[in-house]
Amino acid sequence: MKSNGITPGQLKKLHTLLNQAGLMKHKAELVYSYSGGRIASSRELTSTEARALIAYIDSNDERRKIIRCIWRLAFDCGIIYDSDDLDMSINAGKIDVFCKTRGTVKKALSIQNLSELKRTHRQFESIYKRCQEKKQKEQYIEDLREALRICTENEEYEKSSILYKELELITTKTKGKRNERVSIK
Repeated sequence: MKSNGITPGQLKKLHTLLNQAGLMKHKAELVYSYSGGRIASSRELTSTEARALIAYIDSNDERRKIIRCIWRLAFDCGIIYDSDDLDMSINAGKIDVFCKTRGTVKKALSIQNLSELKRTHRQFESIYKRCQEKKQKEQYIEDLREALRICTENEEYEKSSILYKELELITTKTKGKRNERVSIK
């Protein structure tokens, strides 16, 4: 029984994806690999082989998008810096070390599969959220201190007292959480 060949729609989609992913120069190797070493021309692929190759390229493109998002989140949080060639290689190492030691998957970013990358992406989103909350809180504290300074200079002692209590409440909450740990003896 002869299997069905690649459909014109599959061929068009395959070529479009290869162009978008920048893999057209590697088309022959990919086709050779997905045909089990049988052929190197995409026109001779079976429908099943074409479907598998299209799925691979699609997932590879999604992997790249997720990795770019992870890098952006890491940059926004201050985990990585700058963008010249040396910094980029250092940054790649930093992210890989972080993923291996503190990541949810415990693998370097470059060797994670799609589902693992999604888990890592969620972790970096959580880190980013906490980082933004911390920045907002620090800005609020700075604004309170500035308002307190202005009120004190203008001899508005009632407002100063209210601002001071608010500032003290916020700063002691932060310190209190660290001291809430209970040790068992």
